[in-house]
Amino acid sequence: PNSKHCITIPLSLEPISLLTFLTIIYQKNNQHPTTMDKLHYEGTPLSILLQRAAKLKSSETSQLRSTYDSFPPFYQNSICPRQEVEVARSLPHFEERMAAAAKMKEEGNEAFGKGCWEETLTKYEMASAVFRYLRNGNPEWRTQGIRDNDIDQILDRGQTPIQSRNVTAFLRICHTNMALALYKLGD
Repeated sequence: PNSKHCITIPLSLEPISLLTFLTIIYQKNNQHPTTMDKLHYEGTPLSILLQRAAKLKSSETSQLRSTYDSFPPFYQNSICPRQEVEVARSLPHFEERMAAAAKMKEEGNEAFGKGCWEETLTKYEMASAVFRYLRNGNPEWRTQGIRDNDIDQILDRGQTPIQSRNVTAFLRICHTNMALALYKLGD
């Protein structure tokens, strides 16, 4: 390969460090897809190295995250929420959190009406994740991986029986709508 597009990867890196290293390089060059195709290490394209590193890390940590891996994708996705969801979770009053989540659900309804199934699914996942989500207690999880013993399952039911019933009904609607969107997507 052309030396202008070659990188040197230190062989002493641990697999997770290697994955992090490759990911950073990939992200920095992702804006230039043609460059990514030209990045090689000992003749192997960077994209192939990333896939191999991800598989290696995944197999190494799979025993440490069997519970996490058993969760449905929408619940797994809640561990890394969009900023909009984080803001909604942090609102001090239940009514404010419910209003923010209801807005996301309504955006999902609008996307559903347009037949935009991916957007529909995303918006319902976001709405659901305001009240029911996973939180990783390990601040280094992005480099160390997801481990079951670091994860807390959070369910915000509000503080009154009425709020709890409202959350249960809201989540039921979101989950039903997610199932319908997945059906429309063919999954």
